[in-house]
Amino acid sequence: MKLLKLVLKFIAFIFLAILAGLGLFLAALWVENKSTLTLPAPTGNFAVSRVLYDWVDPTRRDVLVDQPGLPRELAVCVWYPAESGAAAEPAPYLPLNWVQGRDNDQGIGRLVEYEFTGIRTHSYNSLPLPKAQAGLIFLV
Repeated sequence: MKLLKLVLKFIAFIFLAILAGLGLFLAALWVENKSTLTLPAPTGNFAVSRVLYDWVDPTRRDVLVDQPGLPRELAVCVWYPAESGAAAEPAPYLPLNWVQGRDNDQGIGRLVEYEFTGIRTHSYNSLPLPKAQAGLIFLV
């Protein structure tokens, strides 16, 4: 009887330790998720700019969406070397509507990823091409 009580206490202790460890793990994930992450600064002579495109092909239907009959659509983000813009505001890591779409789709998986709104970049929106390089075409 004493041995049974000892074994039950040991099992209860292990169970509580696992619960406490799981709680600490989830708390650490939440703190990490809410922290700010700054991406490394680019090297080189030019700033980094980006431009967003929303390409729609009205002649084709998108078979991967919930609503039948919607045209095929592709969201594109292009980064390129640009003139330095001292007054320019850094661009967010992802456009807000992309973040909202990901958050709606992700569910509980958002706990293990950074909040994309907390990631700081060194790129800017729609800066002009560098004057010295304006005649070149940059392929990505």
